[in-house]
Amino acid sequence: MKCIIICITIPSMARKPSSILLSLTTLVCNIFRLQDSAAICFLSPVMLKPRGIYKHSLSIPIISLLFISLACALYHLISGSWRPKLHSESWSITHVNDSLLTNTLNVNAAIKHVISQPFAHPPSFALSSTTARGSKFALQVVEHLRFFFQDHGILHTNDDSCRSSHPSPSSSVLANKLCSTLGGKSIIFVGSETTYRLHSHILQALERHGLYQPLENTTCLGPEYCTFHHICHQSLPSIKKPRYITPPTLLELSETNSSLVRFALSSTLYLSPNAMDKRYNVPFIDPRTGVRERESWWLAKARRADSVVLNRGPVPAPARTYDQTEKGNWTWVGDLNWDGIHELLRPTRSMSSNPFLDQIVGAALHTTITEFIPTLLATLHFLIDDASIRDKLVWHHSWYEGLECPSSGLPSPFNDSNPWGLYHNTQVYLHYQLLTPLFRRFGVVSILPN
Repeated sequence: MKCIIICITIPSMARKPSSILLSLTTLVCNIFRLQDSAAICFLSPVMLKPRGIYKHSLSIPIISLLFISLACALYHLISGSWRPKLHSESWSITHVNDSLLTNTLNVNAAIKHVISQPFAHPPSFALSSTTARGSKFALQVVEHLRFFFQDHGILHTNDDSCRSSHPSPSSSVLANKLCSTLGGKSIIFVGSETTYRLHSHILQALERHGLYQPLENTTCLGPEYCTFHHICHQSLPSIKKPRYITPPTLLELSETNSSLVRFALSSTLYLSPNAMDKRYNVPFIDPRTGVRERESWWLAKARRADSVVLNRGPVPAPARTYDQTEKGNWTWVGDLNWDGIHELLRPTRSMSSNPFLDQIVGAALHTTITEFIPTLLATLHFLIDDASIRDKLVWHHSWYEGLECPSSGLPSPFNDSNPWGLYHNTQVYLHYQLLTPLFRRFGVVSILPN
């Protein structure tokens, strides 16, 4: 809905000031980018009479304009309308091109990093500086999770062999600090299998410290069959076994200083206010990739949670690339539409001596800009506009594929024998580059590379 101007007649105003004020009021609407609000202007019946302008009539439009400006500003501060209104994919792509990727140095760095260097030294992770609007609890969750992940070898790789079976002496202290932060609270992890594995690693680590007791009716049977986990309690003798099949209440969490953890499977973080949306109930194949996307309705659980940990992983390579050959069928990269974004790759051409690898990197950049960023913007817009969720958001990074344990030496650099890994890891690296300004704009708490 565009700006609505409600006109009220004032006898003492003449035609010319009224017309000027009407134009100025419209200008104020445009300046404040009003989309769901109304402005008030004051018109005079003298507009219909060929008479002169009253001497005092000039002061009324000025005072009225000031009143309108203050009212518009107050409305936006209350409603949160200063946040970006990102409804269309075309706007998203244009904004990314104009604001985020004009510095080709970042893109060049991504190409160089992926093509010529092995992923042997993953960046250190720290609390992002883009946490202005995050709640105090969300900030605490991120800070404690960061140290907890680092101590248990969870941050940089998804290889289970890299998990620390003998954590450092401070591990117990870190685990208890994490539980102290989560005490009486609930947290939900939302994402794909990557997020599922992350939440599983946390549960396993807490179990080693005696802070989580897996129960028969709450053990996950896979990403699609995960109910809840009651964590951060030593023992619960007062809770009878039948209670295990339903989540503990807020009162029980508070009395035991324990916490509730949930996981919701969502390949793309798709959101709809309707739990009966077909995307939640009917198998859906992404027509662009031929890969099935699995979504569950997580909006209601996110609203009830105290913290929402999100991740959207890289877009998978199209199913047709798996043609039972060593390198796969990547002919589709030659059919990509580069309108509007082809300039981004101009400074990065011939970055490697292998044109095939250059094409894979270019395809990853194209996918990131045309598919990943627009859909993520739609999700963020939905969440930020929801007052019950906007300050609970925590974003966790994706993992590189093929990254060996940080202490195990240098892995082999990428070559054309693993184009799928290159396609995935290029997206991961570009996400790091692009999400920082996006999260700054949306005020999302995150764990991102320095």
